[in-house]
Amino acid sequence: MRSIGRGSALLGGVALGVSLWQSWYRIDIPREVYQQIDQAAGTGPLGGFLRSGFDGLAGSLQLTGWQALHGVDVVLIVLAGIAVVTAVLGLLGRPVLADGDDGTLLVVIGMVAAGLVFYRVMVLPEAAQAMTPAGGIQLALASAAVVTAGGLLARHRVAHRSSEPVHRTEFTAPPTGTQSVPPPGR
Repeated sequence: MRSIGRGSALLGGVALGVSLWQSWYRIDIPREVYQQIDQAAGTGPLGGFLRSGFDGLAGSLQLTGWQALHGVDVVLIVLAGIAVVTAVLGLLGRPVLADGDDGTLLVVIGMVAAGLVFYRVMVLPEAAQAMTPAGGIQLALASAAVVTAGGLLARHRVAHRSSEPVHRTEFTAPPTGTQSVPPPGR
């Protein structure tokens, strides 16, 4: 369970970082708008310039996490990096925390990342006011959930290990007819 949890957190951390390069917000521009612009542009040199500019935008306008999230993007990449390093060190048997319970750290990282991403789903950044959430934001939210789940699995393993019974040797009485030795100092 420990390696599954840390492995999951590792994959989630990598995916969280990658999500920042994906499209987080987009606006689809209907084909009719392009046709109207094409007709209005005319045939002169300015019309050709406008047409070539709008051809590059055909379909939709998109913003990556890096473009849309001012400040939050840096926090998310730092959280992703900490999750990856924590998971890798845990898998190598060198836990980050002294008590070996880096699952708790992974849970906190995943929940903070999920909270930041969910906030950006509910409250669009200024640069994306007329846009809708796209695949990158969904990948980020799923990745944060995987980091959290991985941390919970790693924690479960630590909790399970600490609840195992301690095996003790049974005390047996000395054979009959022998005398016991008095404790020192008596």
